[in-house]
Amino acid sequence: MIEEYNFNYIKGLEIVIIYGSMARNEADNNSDIDIFALVEDSLTEFEKEKVIDKICSLISSKEVNVSLYTKEVFNKMSKDGSLFLWHLKKEGKYLFNKNNEDIFINLANFDAYQKNMELYRDLFNSVQESFDENGINSYDLSMLFFLCRNMSILTCFRIGKPNFGRYSAYETLIKYLNYEPISYLDFIYLSKWRIDYTRGIEEELVYPTRDELIKIIKKISILFDVCENIINSEGKNEKY
Repeated sequence: MIEEYNFNYIKGLEIVIIYGSMARNEADNNSDIDIFALVEDSLTEFEKEKVIDKICSLISSKEVNVSLYTKEVFNKMSKDGSLFLWHLKKEGKYLFNKNNEDIFINLANFDAYQKNMELYRDLFNSVQESFDENGINSYDLSMLFFLCRNMSILTCFRIGKPNFGRYSAYETLIKYLNYEPISYLDFIYLSKWRIDYTRGIEEELVYPTRDELIKIIKKISILFDVCENIINSEGKNEKY
C-alpha cells in the first residue's frame, strides 16, 4: 500500500514518484522502495544530498533508493525518449507533485532498441570472459539475471506490451512466445543471485557446476537471438 507523505517542506523538490514493485503492488520481503525525485536546477550538490536524506527519513519503513534528477537533465532524457522515463510514465505513481503538472507530456518515443541490445551483447561477452578468468562467482551470476530481465523489458516494450517487473516482464515475454527460451526455473534461480548480490539478502544459494553454467549460458544466448529477432522484425516497431 502506498502511503501519503508530506514533502512540501523540502526545499527545491518538485516531483516525487514511486516506481518498481511497490508501485505495481508486487512487493515481497526482498523489495525495497524505488523513488524518482525531480528538483530545481539551482540546487547545489549539498542541497541535493539533503533532499535525498529528507526523502529517506520520511519513508523510513524499508530501504529507500532515490534517483534524483534536475529539470535540465530530465528534459534532455525526455527529449531522447528515455526508457527509464517510460517506465515511470507507465507504472510510476505520484507521491508529490508541487505544481500538479504532467511532466511526461513531451516525452519522445523510445527507439534505441539496437543500441541497448548491443550494450547487452557486450556485457554478456564480458560476463562469459569473467567466468573463464575468475571462476563462477555471485556478481557474474547476478549480471546474467540483469541481462535476462532487461532484454525481456526491452522486447516487451517493442511488441507493445510494456512490463518492467522483476519477474512479470519475462512472464509476459514467454506468454507472447508461447515457450521459454530460458526455463522459468533458471530465470528465478538467477534472480536469487541478483537479489543476494545487490541487497545482501543471505540465502543458501548453491553455485552451479561448470556444466550447469554452460547450459544456462546457452539458453541465454537463445534468449538473445529471440529478442534480437523480434526487435529487428519488420512491422514490429511499436512506439508510444
